[in-house]
Amino acid sequence: MKKSFLFIIFSVVLLIQVNSAFALTVGRNVPGLKVARWLKGTPVHIYQQDNKKADEKVINESKNIIIVYFWATWLKLAPEILEYVEKEEAIFKDDNVIFAGISKENPIRLKRFFKKYPKLDLNFAVDYQAETYDRFMVGTKGVPMFFVINSKGVLLWKGPPYELDRVLKRILAGTFDIETQKIIEKERETLRHIAQTFDTEKETKYAEKILAIDPTDEVALNIIVKNFIRDGEFKKALDTVEEARKNVGDSKYLQRTLFLIEFDIIQRMELKAAKEQLRALTKNYFQVFKDYPKNVVELSIIIQKNTPLEIIPVDLLLKSTLRAFEIMIKNKSQNKIQLGQCLQSLARLYFTVGLIDKSIRTQKEAVKLIADEESKQTAVLNNDFYSEMKKLKQKIESQN
Repeated sequence: MKKSFLFIIFSVVLLIQVNSAFALTVGRNVPGLKVARWLKGTPVHIYQQDNKKADEKVINESKNIIIVYFWATWLKLAPEILEYVEKEEAIFKDDNVIFAGISKENPIRLKRFFKKYPKLDLNFAVDYQAETYDRFMVGTKGVPMFFVINSKGVLLWKGPPYELDRVLKRILAGTFDIETQKIIEKERETLRHIAQTFDTEKETKYAEKILAIDPTDEVALNIIVKNFIRDGEFKKALDTVEEARKNVGDSKYLQRTLFLIEFDIIQRMELKAAKEQLRALTKNYFQVFKDYPKNVVELSIIIQKNTPLEIIPVDLLLKSTLRAFEIMIKNKSQNKIQLGQCLQSLARLYFTVGLIDKSIRTQKEAVKLIADEESKQTAVLNNDFYSEMKKLKQKIESQN
């Protein structure tokens, strides 16, 4: 009995050592995707398929970043994870970032799940024999798990989804470093434990330690900014963001992150100071993103939805959103969602400055472009509101 027990212990230790030796570690080339079939979207290949032999040649010549992620229907946040993936793919699509989801569950179970969420637009494969799962996940515990692979087939990073967005921004900015990321994640783990103790002084100290390694780290920046805001030191909070901005170069993703942090600070300021700072932010933002219509429209919508009317720089938003629309038309944009969002933003701005007829016409054009039924209903309601305000205006004018 004693020998049998010792043999089991030895086998477990040996298995752990084998798994560790064959673990897919960062910096190594990844295996190909040998899946049973693609259940949704377009098949994704990392390696050339040659007479049913995979893993022969890397064909990622278009400089794609491929993200392979493993997922399961039994996850508590299964739908939310897929919605997150869909959102991330839309954000990074212009930079050739491709997502490939894989599950080793039964195809029938997966089909039932996806039937509940028909609008999910994903590349998703069935791997019910676990061939790809075993090759990627050996030595790695738990799903969801994401693997970021560069155009040479090298694994740059693997981990849970909450870190993915920050990793991608740095990879695309050319500032990502494998070893630096390992150090930051280790320090961030310590930071998470400190946050639970509510020791803000120690929390700030560790956040500053991370910023010394990466001056643009979003988590560390948010902690320092949050503590400055709590103490009412808004100028120090803004200065912290401005200092980080010096290190991001022309990366539109990192720039966008910093502008959103700055906007968050402004929302907590006294209105008079906030008005001046918001105007400066809007000018700077549109200078950076003047050739990126999607980003211009995004900020226009965010400001209009989340800011008191009396401090909105309407003139700047109108000028910049019109420019964004002109660029879309000039480039013959086929993205109806972006065009619809741009027109709706313009309609709201026209209404704000009193051009109600123009607002109604613009909103009607936006409605025509919207395919999603829920979004269309909202757009129609907006148009009805503008029409009702026009009738009310005419009624008041006739009474005078």
